[in-house]
Amino acid sequence: MKLRKKLGISIFTVIAVTLMIYSILSIFISQQGLQTRLQQTANNTAQRIGITVANAMWNYNVDASQQILGAELGSNDLVGVAAFDTEGKVLFELSWNEDSQSINDVKFSGEVKYSIDKDIEFNDQGDMLKAGAVTLQFSNKTANQAFVSDIISALIQLAVLTAALLVMMRIMLNKLIIQPLDSINQRVKEIAEGDGDLTARVDIKSEDELGELSESINAFISNIHTIIKEVAAVSSALDTNTHDNHANVEQLKSQVTELNERVNHIQAAINEISDTSQDVAMQAEKSAKITEQTSDLASQGVTSVNSANEKMKRLAESIQESTNQTEFLESHSQSISTVINVIKEIAEQTNLLALNAAIEAARAGDQGRGFAVVADEVRTLAQRTQVSTGQITEIIEKLQSQSTQTLSLMKNGQSMAEDNVASVELAEQTFSEIQTAINENMKGAKTIAQEADSQKQTLGDIRHNVEDIHHANEKTLEIANKSSTINQQIVTMSESVAKLIEKFKV
Repeated sequence: MKLRKKLGISIFTVIAVTLMIYSILSIFISQQGLQTRLQQTANNTAQRIGITVANAMWNYNVDASQQILGAELGSNDLVGVAAFDTEGKVLFELSWNEDSQSINDVKFSGEVKYSIDKDIEFNDQGDMLKAGAVTLQFSNKTANQAFVSDIISALIQLAVLTAALLVMMRIMLNKLIIQPLDSINQRVKEIAEGDGDLTARVDIKSEDELGELSESINAFISNIHTIIKEVAAVSSALDTNTHDNHANVEQLKSQVTELNERVNHIQAAINEISDTSQDVAMQAEKSAKITEQTSDLASQGVTSVNSANEKMKRLAESIQESTNQTEFLESHSQSISTVINVIKEIAEQTNLLALNAAIEAARAGDQGRGFAVVADEVRTLAQRTQVSTGQITEIIEKLQSQSTQTLSLMKNGQSMAEDNVASVELAEQTFSEIQTAINENMKGAKTIAQEADSQKQTLGDIRHNVEDIHHANEKTLEIANKSSTINQQIVTMSESVAKLIEKFKV
């Protein structure tokens, strides 16, 4: 919240509270005076009624008394009247109805501000004789109306005076405090936001606290101006030296990095040659062992091929024999097929003869009945023979088909066996040549292994020397990197200081 608003709220609060207290005191004093006046008016009314109603009550004229007292009702806040005779007996009671503006012959039942008991005395030639008494009741109508009127008047006065005082105080505050403070604030804000002109000053010439504040701020700006100028000069020199140093460090770092890369390449090449040499030695040694094992295996292979050759020859002979037997089986199956056909024709003829016999037996009647039974049995056997012959024929046909396929496969197997015999003989010759070449390779592999082991020892010495150079170069590069990082931080800070100084006009 701004100072202007705070001062406005504070002054408004003080003025409002002060005027409110004044209004409350004014209303209180006014009410006190009003109460005194109302009490005096009530007493005057009682004195007047005591005079005007005395004659009527002395003469015990109740109607006249009612008219006199009724005439007083409704005026000066008189709302209720009760008349009593000399013995205190109630003669009548009257009340005023404010709503209907009429008089009622009943006791007043509303709120009574105060009540006055008045003895009525009749002046009989200088002697004051008691004629009776009256009780007068007064309401708070006038007091309430006056109180409301005073409050409204006080609120109007409060609003008018508060507004007038606020306007006056605001004008005075703006002239004496707010405007000078705004000027000081604007000048300080220009410096704080980076667009400050350190050559300018706060222009407030007064002999109060604001003037002293302005002089102090101007002195502070002057000191800051001097400091910024000195810092700018130092920053410029520091920036030049830092950039030169940074260029030198970067050049050194570049050279050290290039040297380190070359050393790494040399080291990698030596390691690669060493690993290759070691692998060559190992592989040569393994090759020699494998070659020796291969030579043994080749010898075993020659033996195995010889054995396989003999077995393949025996296999070819067995296949030839199986082929011959299969051809014989196929020819016999053809003969069986011929016999089955003959049996089939006989069964058909037998079935036909049995049918003719059954027909002749039926013509003979009872004499041929036995012959008919025999003919029927013969026909049944002929039919069963035909069925069996069909099954046998089917089996023989399958057997002939399988025999034909088997014969074809056996001939193919025989041809393949003969080819395998030739291949095995060729493999035997090849294995012999391989064994001779393996023996030559084994001698060369042993020589390579010896040379590779000697080269491995020489490369080990070179690698140790290169590693020492690499470690020394790594330390140099680490120092160069740290120097470059520190120098870069200095450059960054120098540029930051320069940017901060550029925000001020010196």
